[in-house]
Amino acid sequence: MGQVQRGVSHPMFKSYWCAAIAVGLIFSTGAIGQVPLERPHEANVVRFDVPSASNKQEMERREFVRVPVPASQQSIDRTQRKLDSDDPYKFFGDSIAQWLVALLGLVGAVTSIWAVWLLKKTLQANLNGTAAATVAATAAVENVKIARNAERPFLVPLEAELRYWPELFIDSPDNVVLEVHLPIFNLGKSVGLIESYGIGYDICREGQQDTDTLDVYKDTGRMPVRPDSELEWTVPFTVFQISTVQRDAIAGYESSLFVFGYIRYLDLFGIYRKSGFIFEFVPIKTEPAKSTFVKLRHPMWYDIEEPYSETSA
Repeated sequence: MGQVQRGVSHPMFKSYWCAAIAVGLIFSTGAIGQVPLERPHEANVVRFDVPSASNKQEMERREFVRVPVPASQQSIDRTQRKLDSDDPYKFFGDSIAQWLVALLGLVGAVTSIWAVWLLKKTLQANLNGTAAATVAATAAVENVKIARNAERPFLVPLEAELRYWPELFIDSPDNVVLEVHLPIFNLGKSVGLIESYGIGYDICREGQQDTDTLDVYKDTGRMPVRPDSELEWTVPFTVFQISTVQRDAIAGYESSLFVFGYIRYLDLFGIYRKSGFIFEFVPIKTEPAKSTFVKLRHPMWYDIEEPYSETSA
């Protein structure tokens, strides 16, 4: 930034004093043009006073000496041209003052053009400096983000468990409450604090699940999860009941049970992130106890960083 400033200040200073010179020349030419020059032949010119209207009667009573005038206007013009040609202070029909005014005006115009050119170069240098500073600032932000991501936490549930599924085939489904448990793994390199989570379920065919309907829970107490560790809560993430018709549809592979949601957590840099998930329940009718959840290939598996905000908490 120091080099840019030194390179910009010099042409800017030039443009200032060039503009001052141009203005001074323009004003000085006007003053010089007003100075009358004495001509040698004007000493021999006889001047006569013209009587005013108020003194007309008085002047009529006086006697005047009448000076002979040229016989025609043509002779007057020839006389005037002869005087102009003999005038040593005129060149090509114009006086020295007029030529000096024209010359100084030309110098002022050239100086003004030079000042404008210097100003344009100054503005271009400022734009180049601003662009360079913007690029440098963007690069610095990206470097900080890369360094921060290298030490970030990464919380995600890698597996899911559906409890009390076998009891549906022993007792009436009206008396059984299913529980979903999700162990949370930290695959990152720093501690992650669980801020909240959203979870939902749907019983339908694959591709028809409504992943927008979620129950959000925020009373997590910012549970910490250390790097390379697993957090398994004793309480379920969600509970629900299903009917006998839904149980038979799931067991007969006519419909599937999907569990989906997200984990929202905070890192030590004050950045919030969300990790999404979705699981499909695969029942085994002959051995219900061996039924399990599997990961479903779906856009619900995501990892996003929320824009930083001091009020995001």
